[in-house]
Amino acid sequence: MRGQPGPQGEPVKLIFTVLDGDGQPINDAMIEIWQANADGQYNHSEDRQDKKMDSSCRGFGRMGTDESGTCEFEAVKPRRVPGPGDTLQAPHLNISVFARGVLKRLPTRVYFAGDPANNDDPVLALVPEDRRRNPDGAA
Repeated sequence: MRGQPGPQGEPVKLIFTVLDGDGQPINDAMIEIWQANADGQYNHSEDRQDKKMDSSCRGFGRMGTDESGTCEFEAVKPRRVPGPGDTLQAPHLNISVFARGVLKRLPTRVYFAGDPANNDDPVLALVPEDRRRNPDGAA
């Protein structure tokens, strides 16, 4: 809403492009994001952390791709959230890709290059190190 303050935290812009196996854009895919707020709390009833909820951060977004297979989101960088056991996960966004011919959603995550917390994230540690790089080479 115009005039209302936005979510607290560091703003980030995410640009997704969905391509098929031949490298052609998929113009009718849908991207869904789920994320914690800048304090590391999800806007969900199962997140029972004793933190103040940021009412202007929904933590959820869904958007279809355009003719070039692209869509853009504006979000905030989340803080670390609890992980398996007594661990903390690095700041990340949970992403789901839906597209024709895909019978189930394709889940993935977006981590923030250079964040020191990436080094001890228990979920990211499951991904072989050589597969953690962006196409531009950033870690």
